[in-house]
Amino acid sequence: MQRRPGLKDYPDHIVHYLKQTPEGDLLQIMKKQTEEVLALLAPLSEEESLYRYAPGKWSIRQLVGHITDTEQVFAYRLLRAARNDRTPLQGFDENDFVNFAFFDEQPLSVLLPRFEVTRRSAILLMESLKDEEWDRKGIVNGYEGTALSWGCVLAGHAVHHLRVLKERYFGEKGLPFQKL
Repeated sequence: MQRRPGLKDYPDHIVHYLKQTPEGDLLQIMKKQTEEVLALLAPLSEEESLYRYAPGKWSIRQLVGHITDTEQVFAYRLLRAARNDRTPLQGFDENDFVNFAFFDEQPLSVLLPRFEVTRRSAILLMESLKDEEWDRKGIVNGYEGTALSWGCVLAGHAVHHLRVLKERYFGEKGLPFQKL
């Protein structure tokens, strides 16, 4: 999928992720992102995966859990839109998801495969869609969104968090025990 949705009909928090979606084949971008996340984080020890770049910020484990949970939510939205289900969906509070998930008690060696399988499932769903399904719309928080928009949000959300990982967790002052 090469094309991208227009931005005028989406709320700001969605436009933010849509704008971060790289140009090119969406499925290839998502496959490459999966490899990038795994290559960046798999070498970390379990202790290192508890690192927070500042007090009150998520640990790396929590960030991986957040990305995975959000991928599941966004893929479900994509599925509902692709299947032409116009039943309005509510949003979710990503902070509550993290706060009630106990990700820091789960090993990174469990969280990363969960991310990988969740991402692969979204890619398989997207690979199965016909052109007309990408343009079907669903409703989330009172806004219409196409299946294409949710696919792009999946990729844009990953871009955002890969940038956060590289800049804040692995950057100059981050992870003093790890070098990129």
